[in-house]
Amino acid sequence: GSVKWFGQNVTIILDDGDVAGFHVVARDVTERKRTEEEINLLESVTSAISDADSFLSALNVVLRLVCEKTGWVLGQGWIPSADGAVLERSPAWFASLKDVEAFRENTVQFKFEPGIGLPGRAWLSKQPAWIYDVAADGNFPRQAYAVQSGLKAGMGIPVLADNDVVAVLEFFVCEPREEDKHLVNLIMAVATQLGVVWLTPA
Repeated sequence: GSVKWFGQNVTIILDDGDVAGFHVVARDVTERKRTEEEINLLESVTSAISDADSFLSALNVVLRLVCEKTGWVLGQGWIPSADGAVLERSPAWFASLKDVEAFRENTVQFKFEPGIGLPGRAWLSKQPAWIYDVAADGNFPRQAYAVQSGLKAGMGIPVLADNDVVAVLEFFVCEPREEDKHLVNLIMAVATQLGVVWLTPA
């Protein structure tokens, strides 16, 4: 059920000038390919963030780049309310599929207390949160809308600035997915860059 990348060398075997067969050596280059893609994402994020004129614009470009380069279909940002009591959905978001935009539109009114829902879990713990399938999760208040839009796995990544959560990045795909710690660590590195933007005066 996973995608693998292979590099191969093909040698033609001749017999009196006629092609008698081929000798093929294939090597699994999946890890090398993945490393190249990760470096590309981090370089793209670093460049885009340096050009952003505000934290919100940096957040918006990060959501787009992560979705485009990792295959997640919806990314959106959550930020603490002015009184710090709940997380509110920010204007920053990106969707690669028209069908999943309905999920965002239908859940505009949602706010999350610490520990509630995917954003609330990442906010309270200050750690990444992962849901294998939101349709089967007991702590996902937007479940009906997610099912309607075909969303399955979800990932919440906190953005920290001086150990305070200043935003939560939330991503979804349209199939159940086991937690990918490698991907989580990559997005955490991206979130760290966003935290620096938060601390940097405009």
